[in-house]
Order: sequence, then C-alpha cells, then structure tokens
Amino acid sequence: MSTDTTPTRPVALAVPIAAVAAVLVNIVVLLIGQAAGASLVAGGQPVGFVQVIVATLAAFAVGALVLWLVARRHAERARVLAWVGLVAAVLSTAAPLTMAAELTTGITLAVMHVATGVAWFIAAGRRG
Repeated sequence: MSTDTTPTRPVALAVPIAAVAAVLVNIVVLLIGQAAGASLVAGGQPVGFVQVIVATLAAFAVGALVLWLVARRHAERARVLAWVGLVAAVLSTAAPLTMAAELTTGITLAVMHVATGVAWFIAAGRRG
C-alpha cells in the first residue's frame, strides 16, 4: 500500500490542460458577447482579452495551489475541491450579473464563470 497522498499524474496534467481549455472557451464566449452587442464593462471597468485570460488562469492557479496543499495530507478530500470550485464559480455569477453595465455583458461574464468552474470540476475531479 502506497503512502503517497499527492494528486495522481492524471490530475496534475488535467488541471493545466483544463486551464488552457477554459481560457479558449472564455475567449470564444467573449467574442460571442461582443458580437451580441455586450459593452463588456463591469464595475465601471472594461473587460477584454487580457482580463479574461488573467482571471481564468488566476482562478486555476489558486485552485491548483489549494488542491496541492490539501492533497498532500488528505488525498481522499482533494476531490471535494472539484465541487467547491464548481459551486464557487456558479455562486460568483452573481457579481457579473449585478455589476455589469447591461444584461448582455452580465450573461457573457456569468457564462465565463460557469465555463471556468466546469473545466475545473472536470480536471480536479479526475480519479487517478
């Protein structure tokens, strides 16, 4: 019986792959939002490609760090973080929906939050 409690290699590979996939999906969502006439202004700040890329990768970086720290001691609890990330992403849709300049922007940004959460869930929930 192995005492290694770190995430298995499939999870360690899946998380960065999912981060890149989430960035690509979110860029497509951004382009669709632009085509639909979204102003892409939230909280008085414009949202563009750089903000989308940085926010998506930052979410994955924080999640990956927490996953690594938890999995080092409690591998069986690490998969719970897949659900935590997904729920956090869904709950965080309240921010763009309430802070966006108009509904089209709010929906565009909320879809990005959910897409990031789903990508995280798929990657972090992998079983070795």
